Amino acid sequence: IQSSSSTNGKMILTSKDLQSELDVSRNQLYNWRKCGLINFYGKGKKIWYFREDVIKFVKTYGNEIAKTAKAE
Repeated sequence: IQSSSSTNGKMILTSKDLQSELDVSRNQLYNWRKCGLINFYGKGKKIWYFREDVIKFVKTYGNEIAKTAKAE
């Protein structure tokens, strides 16, 4: 998973980065956030994800991500 920048030594991804990396829609990311499946951070309309949280999410739900991407 590629990171776009870092803050406090932690690599971060934007929603667009994550959509591209996981090949999912913006709506799917919203659903995962709404269900509490993936940690995210935001300020105003900006949303970002720490790389370590994304890796944990993928390790936990990897097979489900593949199914979701095919269903879209």
